[in-house]
Amino acid sequence: MTGLLWGAAALFLFWAALSDPAGAAASVSAGWETATCRLLPSLFIPAALTGFVFESPLRDPAKRIARLLFSKPFRLPEEQSCAMLFALVCGYPMGIKIAVSLYKEGRIGRGDYERLTALTNLCGAGFIFSYAGSGIFGSARAGAAIFAAQLASALVISRILKPAEEPSPIPVGKTAPSYSRGLVKAVRQAASATAYAGAFVIFFGFVRDTLCRFFGSAVFWISAALELSNGAAKAPAVSLCAAAVGWGGLSVHAQSAAAAGDAGLGRKYIPVKLLNAVLCWGFGEVFCRILL
Repeated sequence: MTGLLWGAAALFLFWAALSDPAGAAASVSAGWETATCRLLPSLFIPAALTGFVFESPLRDPAKRIARLLFSKPFRLPEEQSCAMLFALVCGYPMGIKIAVSLYKEGRIGRGDYERLTALTNLCGAGFIFSYAGSGIFGSARAGAAIFAAQLASALVISRILKPAEEPSPIPVGKTAPSYSRGLVKAVRQAASATAYAGAFVIFFGFVRDTLCRFFGSAVFWISAALELSNGAAKAPAVSLCAAAVGWGGLSVHAQSAAAAGDAGLGRKYIPVKLLNAVLCWGFGEVFCRILL
């Protein structure tokens, strides 16, 4: 049954592209512009710098800062707190990348890995304040309300998802971090991540435009379900924009799956992201009344 649904969806999109080639080309062109003019400039440098901090000797002071800010509130050990810090600074899918790195290094077990991927795959402060808050609603306070809603939702989810009670894994031997190797690895990974992100934005932009041709009255819900930047831009209210940010969109989840690779995202990931969207909407309503 699942195979039939995937096959039907592929045939439908193929038919849509052939029946309206001009529209398909326009969708791809718009997605390309979004990827190259907005996504790449906003994502590549923060991803490279964040990766450099994590892959170099700067990782130790970053862990201490992350522990002070996030360890107790989110019930995260020092090592895992870095994922929360860098996710809030850099955004999708930095939390996933750090969780995968810790898992492959043998620093966390499978249970903690799945908890970390579900908890820390968050939207970055730059996107929320500059794009969503100031860019869409013309208000830094709107961005503050969305960011506060995301943080409050993550706090609730951290209480629902209990840390795994499993023996501490034995770390896999690893070369001592260095600044030069860390920089090379960080830039290479940032380039790969932004390339994947751009490709998924283009693809899901085409899917969004195709569905909106048939279901134009549901443009916000379609956009929010598929791709974050367009979903946020179509939101009729700040709280619904917070919900779109909390969900992330299938494009973000595809980027996250690409970043996770063979490690996968785990069974908790999608249910937690759906819960996150609902919580972000509710907390968005609360913080809008306080800040706006």
